[in-house]
Amino acid sequence: MISIVKKKFLKSVKSRRINVFLIFFTLAFIILLITKLSKVYTNTIQFNIEKQNLSEEIILMNNTNKLNITLKAQGFNFLKYYIKKPSLNIDFKEDVIKKDTVFLWTKNKGFSNLIKQFDKNEEIITVNPDSLHFGYDSYSKKRIPIKLNYDINFKPGYNVLEQSFVLKPDSITIIGAESIVNSINSIETEKLTLEDVNKDINTWINLSQEQPMDLKFSDTKTKLNITVQKFTEGHLNIPIQVINKPSDITIKFYPKTVKLKYYTSLKSFSNITVKDFMVVCDYSKLSEGQNFMTPELVRQPENVKNIKIDSKKIEFIIDQK
Repeated sequence: MISIVKKKFLKSVKSRRINVFLIFFTLAFIILLITKLSKVYTNTIQFNIEKQNLSEEIILMNNTNKLNITLKAQGFNFLKYYIKKPSLNIDFKEDVIKKDTVFLWTKNKGFSNLIKQFDKNEEIITVNPDSLHFGYDSYSKKRIPIKLNYDINFKPGYNVLEQSFVLKPDSITIIGAESIVNSINSIETEKLTLEDVNKDINTWINLSQEQPMDLKFSDTKTKLNITVQKFTEGHLNIPIQVINKPSDITIKFYPKTVKLKYYTSLKSFSNITVKDFMVVCDYSKLSEGQNFMTPELVRQPENVKNIKIDSKKIEFIIDQK
């Protein structure tokens, strides 16, 4: 029992010694720190730029300007600059000059406002650079269409018509610098990849992020609806019309019709007729000595796709009047 009490007593003494040591060590560290921070130092600090009183109609272009300011002050003053990234305000009504396509800030013009942002016991030694250029442009907005970026493969016997692709919204408003806005005429969606599709598609798609960072979009995604249908193959014989032929000649050509092969939905199949198509041969496109014409499809209904013409050459002879 006595040995147990003795062990506890010795442990308590050792613990107190450690605590006393830690207290003295902490006090020594604090005194050293205060001594160091009380001394005067000269250091260069980099400051970000905060814009004040900038017109809402103006947008700064690729603005990465910073000021490197050399200060003379006590260590206590420098401590705040290392805790939080420092910044300085530049007043675009008072401190800058508008020149051509830039705003110009100079140390001579803006120094009085600059010095007000430092403590009285902080001495500014140097300011580098002594001038800043802020390129700018006017704000503009424009409505642009959304283009679907997709790779969709359907199961055999299924497909879609072009008008079956519905995007809501199908366009967005972009806001930003006029020079950037004017250079953009459309925006793509992120790529949609689907395999073995045989049912209607209803999904949200994000718009592409590959755009200038300083543009604002009215929407960042769109809803896609696609009506998927069963498809079948159709065939029709379409009469050929010769256009742009001189009035003083007569042309005899063969064959008189071409066979068209196309795909359409089962729903539309029975409504498609010869009158929905027009195939022509343009006489004005003939080269000298050429003895055949090339058929061209110039009219087709909206509800067909993958049209193929079986004849690539139409032979002809000319009868002079």
